[in-house]
Amino acid sequence: MEKISSYLSFILNKELFAINVKNVLEVIQSPEITPIPKTSDYIKGIINFRGEVLTVVESRKKFNMPEASKDIEEIIVVLELEVIDIIVKLGVTVDKVKDVIEIKASDIKPIPDLGLKYNPEFVVGAVKMKEGFLMLLDAERIFSTEEVELLKNND
Repeated sequence: MEKISSYLSFILNKELFAINVKNVLEVIQSPEITPIPKTSDYIKGIINFRGEVLTVVESRKKFNMPEASKDIEEIIVVLELEVIDIIVKLGVTVDKVKDVIEIKASDIKPIPDLGLKYNPEFVVGAVKMKEGFLMLLDAERIFSTEEVELLKNND
């Protein structure tokens, strides 16, 4: 039987992305974000998530995309990642959450890394959808070991 996985799809800079739901804890709209001075430029700040302090990553900066216009409502996807035996929770900003979709392993196509605007190591493949290609992100690959340790220390 073919493997089917669930993904949370979202829009970032008018592009369609998805992340495996096994990494998604919650979606939060318009939380209060407290900025942290003297951190990496892609760190937006921290939020209170169920009594825990979570670091919020500005996805557009992490993916070298232009900043969002001020009229886009802030949506944060809270993720739990395991990178080299370190488990870390963090929030990532997205422009709009679409829905949870089921994707068959055979529908995932490799993507050429020529001309990608963002790091091809983040993207595990693409799926052809009605509205274009859906880029599947590997949450664990987006952050390096050093970044995960840094984010963990912010907790």
